[in-house]
Amino acid sequence: MKDNTYVDFVVNDFDRYIGWHERALTNPPFQYDLVYKQVQQHNCDNASRLINYCAANGNLLVYLKNKIPSLSLVGVETVKELVQHPSSRTAIDLGISLEAVSSYAMTDLKKLGQFDFAVHAMRLLHFLDWKEHL
Repeated sequence: MKDNTYVDFVVNDFDRYIGWHERALTNPPFQYDLVYKQVQQHNCDNASRLINYCAANGNLLVYLKNKIPSLSLVGVETVKELVQHPSSRTAIDLGISLEAVSSYAMTDLKKLGQFDFAVHAMRLLHFLDWKEHL
C-alpha cells in the first residue's frame, strides 16, 4: 500500500529527509536568500513576526534570524519528529519557536497570533523543479 500523506513520506524516509535539513543549517539553499530579500524590502522592525509553514528543524528560520536578529520567528510543522529532532536545538537556542501542529488549518494556528510575513519554504525550494514533484 502506498503512503498518501506528507507525514508518511517524511517518517518513512526520515534519515534522508532530516539529513537534508541538517545540511541546510550550515549550507542554506539559494532560495533562502530570496526570502531574506523579500522580508528586508518591507523594512521590518523589532515588532515584525514571521511564520514558516513546513518548518522542519527551523533551518530557514535560523538563516533569517542570523540575517535579521530583530525578527520574531515561529515555525510550524505537522511532522512532530522533525520538531523534536536534536538539530532543532539550533533554532530553539536562538529563541525561535518551533511548534508541532496537527494541521495548517487556521483554527489550529490562531493561537499563535498574527504575523507580518508567512512563508512556505518547501514550496519555494521546489519551484524550479516542480514538475518532478507531480
